[in-house]
Amino acid sequence: MRGSYTFTVNPGALGPFVVPAGACSPAIEVAAGSVTIHEQTAGVDIVACSTIPSAAQQPICNNAPAGSQNSVVTVVPGDISTMTIAFITNRPK
Repeated sequence: MRGSYTFTVNPGALGPFVVPAGACSPAIEVAAGSVTIHEQTAGVDIVACSTIPSAAQQPICNNAPAGSQNSVVTVVPGDISTMTIAFITNRPK
């Protein structure tokens, strides 16, 4: 899918961030703990979520509640050497 995708990050009410399809956002500094990435783009569904490190992806990936458009990841304290990278895959509804 072409175009751009918009998301927010909580806690902190960060964003909205707009990222072209197939690209990555710049690094987003967040507090350690559970972080929710909320897809805001109309007409798409989240179909997959993953992280580096893989253990950082929590079971919530657009399913709690159904169609919530959220991915929840765990961020550990530290610096760039301990960062969490989140990947969200969307598809048109």
